[in-house]
Amino acid sequence: MMARRILLILIALLLSAGTAFIANNWLKANRMSAQTAQITAETVQADVHILVAQSSIPLGKFVNESDFSWQPWPGKFATDQHLTKEDFKMESLNGRVSRSNIDAGEPILLSKFVSPGERGFLAAVLKPGQRAVSIGISSDTGVSGLVFPGDRVDLILTQNLQNSEDATDQRKVSETILTNVRVLALGTDLQTEEGQTNANAKTVTLEMNPAQVEIVAVSTNLGRISLSLRPLAKNEEEMQIIIETGSAVIEEETVKGDSYTWDYEASKVLSKGKTPAGGGGLVVSRGNSSVIVGGQ
Repeated sequence: MMARRILLILIALLLSAGTAFIANNWLKANRMSAQTAQITAETVQADVHILVAQSSIPLGKFVNESDFSWQPWPGKFATDQHLTKEDFKMESLNGRVSRSNIDAGEPILLSKFVSPGERGFLAAVLKPGQRAVSIGISSDTGVSGLVFPGDRVDLILTQNLQNSEDATDQRKVSETILTNVRVLALGTDLQTEEGQTNANAKTVTLEMNPAQVEIVAVSTNLGRISLSLRPLAKNEEEMQIIIETGSAVIEEETVKGDSYTWDYEASKVLSKGKTPAGGGGLVVSRGNSSVIVGGQ
């Protein structure tokens, strides 16, 4: 009887010890989970959101808010150069130009952009190998102020051609000298606020290669240059793609024009004779150049 009682006491002690051991381990596990959760929460709180490139940004691009996004970043790795969500407004980058190529996901630094009016802004806008050239315009040659920086235009030269034998006998001719030219600025404005026009601009600054700059330099001394605004898309199919996808078509390069029009082709009255006043004249065309010879 005594032995049985002792055995029961030992069993009870073992059960008590086992229960205490299990309870202690359970408490330790919960305590460690709580500590882990606290460390994780502190780590999350230590993170900041910095501004990064949403997609690749090429050199010379005018940027806007759609080019950027906020990304979580370990707080201990953030520097004063990073733009944080708490201290920086993304919209303040609108209208700036990238100084270099920026990869998608790359942290954005203010030093990578130049603002309108800052030194070097126009140079940053220019594509490699291109030049900026300014020509005079008026309300009737500049599409009535409806051309804006970033648009593409054709350049049309209108000039008078004189009869080689009769100084009073002249013909007018217009020709497209360059097509798909990128507009950089109107007057001194390299960007235009929404709802405003550039009707009072006296000059337009264009982007082209050195050989094309020479063409324009000569043309300004030959006659009057007018701007012809080009559409964003080159045909209806491309326009439909833009409407459906919201993406712009890649622009073709600026090229030399290959068409011209004589005054008698535009006027029914002049087309009666198709020769200089006084008769007997002959229009001689070679490539894109034409002269009037002969006549009475």
